[in-house]
Amino acid sequence: MIESLVQALKTADGQGSGCGAMSSEDITTVLTQFFPLKQSESVVRLVQAAATELNVTSDGLLLYESLFTEVRLEITAPSFT
Repeated sequence: MIESLVQALKTADGQGSGCGAMSSEDITTVLTQFFPLKQSESVVRLVQAAATELNVTSDGLLLYESLFTEVRLEITAPSFT
């Protein structure tokens, strides 16, 4: 499902700037189409939550690709040699 959502966002973004960033309105449109059974209030809250986690460009676009990056934390055990 995540891959399909990312593809839907990229497709919509490709119709615009194609830079990995979209307005919150455009993201809301994509999410509404992708999750047709979700209530509009739920989609708006989801976009608002994403906006707090994302970097926003100087022209107010959300860098949506940042939502789908994984941060890998490696913990190494101390060596007792």
